[in-house]
Amino acid sequence: MLVVDLDAQGNLADFLGQEPAPGLFRLLIERAPLAEVVIPSGRPNLDILPGNYQTAEAAALLVAAPGVDTRLKRALAGAPYDWLLFDTAPSLGLLQTLAFVAGDLLLVPTELAFASGLGVAQVLRTVAALRQDVDLALDLVGILPTKWDRRLSESAAQLKALADRYPGRVWLPIPTDAKVTEAPAFGQTLWEYAPSCAALVGRESDGQMIGGYGQALDRLLAEVKR
Repeated sequence: MLVVDLDAQGNLADFLGQEPAPGLFRLLIERAPLAEVVIPSGRPNLDILPGNYQTAEAAALLVAAPGVDTRLKRALAGAPYDWLLFDTAPSLGLLQTLAFVAGDLLLVPTELAFASGLGVAQVLRTVAALRQDVDLALDLVGILPTKWDRRLSESAAQLKALADRYPGRVWLPIPTDAKVTEAPAFGQTLWEYAPSCAALVGRESDGQMIGGYGQALDRLLAEVKR
């Protein structure tokens, strides 16, 4: 798998315990070969196309570039990976648009807050508008609610609002968990840092575990096989 850091903050390498680098800038602006800008994550079968402060510069330089919509898709064509995972910023922008054009599947994570729900609608409107101008292969596989706190009425209300607005599209929620914010500080994934934490395995409800990134990953793999 290759994880592509498309967030202008360029923190993905840091989160995995590696050094940030201008990999995305070099790929998209300098047209460097993919093999020259990918770095190992320190884990088997997982590489990173890293970013750093120059990612924001790349986005600014690309605005007026010819054929910009397909620049990322063309740069990654023939990449020797079974999976390409695009990590985008939560806000809409050019780099997120490039991910929409290059991607096959779209999973939209959202916090269970009113403003975040508005953000989901904006993402889906953007994709719909983009389809009118570009031939997209992108398929919405789901909406993934995060920071679910069953003690809070706001969490329950926003989860219901999402389910009502996007029937059949909303996945089981990810429980709120301090381990999610702690893990990156140690350069580790949740599987490495806290493999039994609630955010990963879910919370018990009526004798079964509900939600968690583990179940979300299983569902994503099932969607791909369809």
